[in-house]
Amino acid sequence: MFSLSKSLERPKRRELLVFSIYIFFFTLVYAIMMRARFSVDSYANYYVTDGGIQNLKLGRVANYVLLSILNHLNINIVKWQVVFTVLFVFALAWSANVLYRQMASYTSNLQPKEKLFLLLAVAIAYTNVSILEWFLFPEMAIFWACTVVTVTGSIYWFFREGHWAKYLISFGLLCMALSFYQAAIGFYVVIGTSAILIKNDMQVTKETVKDYLIYYAIAGVACIITIETLDILVNLGIVPLTERSPSFDISVVFSNILKVLKAQKTIWWDGM
Repeated sequence: MFSLSKSLERPKRRELLVFSIYIFFFTLVYAIMMRARFSVDSYANYYVTDGGIQNLKLGRVANYVLLSILNHLNINIVKWQVVFTVLFVFALAWSANVLYRQMASYTSNLQPKEKLFLLLAVAIAYTNVSILEWFLFPEMAIFWACTVVTVTGSIYWFFREGHWAKYLISFGLLCMALSFYQAAIGFYVVIGTSAILIKNDMQVTKETVKDYLIYYAIAGVACIITIETLDILVNLGIVPLTERSPSFDISVVFSNILKVLKAQKTIWWDGM
């Protein structure tokens, strides 16, 4: 009985250790951001007393709801930016811990050195220019934290053992994540694509293809719902149509695809 109890405690200790390592590492990396600072948007958000119509214009309905609640509680997101930035760093550490455990569960025979490499590989996903950019908007820290938590939850539920219900939960969490910040879809796709390969021993099998089809279907439908939600808000006259409003117009879609393709040379060749 005693030995069983100890064996159950060990995974929890390892989990806590990994979580602590990520908290320590991310705190070192982003420590300079854990201080009061201001972006141009900070001054605009400082005086917002409702949910901010701009959030609805951008299709960030969850942001609008959360900001309305915070303002009702007299919690100013600019004044509370340091607290929310700390919460954001904790959210990153929690997310990294969840994904590390998920990846490690598919590779149970890893040697200590290989586990260290996996630990660092996951850390890199959270310490790069893309994530750093989020810290440049301190007033958004609480929304970034919610985005990270929900998109991580979506990935976690997709890879859980179970039947179709887990896919519905994953889909719901992804829709919520995109309602906070649409760019979360990039994180979802990149992490999931890697995890599916690792899960299937880096082999392209029927199971691999099945996982990809379901995973990308969830991503695609979630994106469509996000776009349609904004379209509904525009049609109801709640928000005006702007240049940044999404569109399914063929000419617009084709133009955007061309822009993405043209940008590839700059990204991969010129390194910018």
